[in-house]
Amino acid sequence: MNKKNSLIKFFGTVAAALVVASVAAPGNGLASDADNVTVLPPLQISDPALIGLPKAPGALTSPPPLPPAQNFSQTLANNKYLKDVSSAITAVGNSSVYVTATSSGSPAATQVGVTATVQRWTGNAWVDIPSPVPNSSVTSTSSVGFTKSVTKGYYYRVKSEHWATGGGSREISTLFSGTALAN
Repeated sequence: MNKKNSLIKFFGTVAAALVVASVAAPGNGLASDADNVTVLPPLQISDPALIGLPKAPGALTSPPPLPPAQNFSQTLANNKYLKDVSSAITAVGNSSVYVTATSSGSPAATQVGVTATVQRWTGNAWVDIPSPVPNSSVTSTSSVGFTKSVTKGYYYRVKSEHWATGGGSREISTLFSGTALAN
């Protein structure tokens, strides 16, 4: 028992001495105080959302990063003519997607329109697929809906441009839909 107590006292004394030394002389013994220290640049991660994400079955790329949150209800609240926007994409059958996009204007709007463009995720960037379908209307709502043949194994989304005019002004809003994997 005495031997055990003396070992505890010995290590307790050494530990206390180290604590006192670190408080009395802060900074001593740190790597930043040593000679020939190489300072590394900050780690550059271009898109942390892509790191380590597995490919979905049938996908040719990793999934795209999540888009930034889009709070259009707040953005559009200050508009006089363009009041609501929406877009969506759905994978249908083999190698096709169905696209919808809608713009709604206020009663004061003289014209409302929308253009929807399908985009494909290449693994590191979104690229437009030629197929914008413009639509304009003299009513308070404008919509597009179409099916597009696409390459199997890629992620797709809709980039929709919404606008409304009235009183010599034009209000514009761009919206990105969620994604769909064509497989």
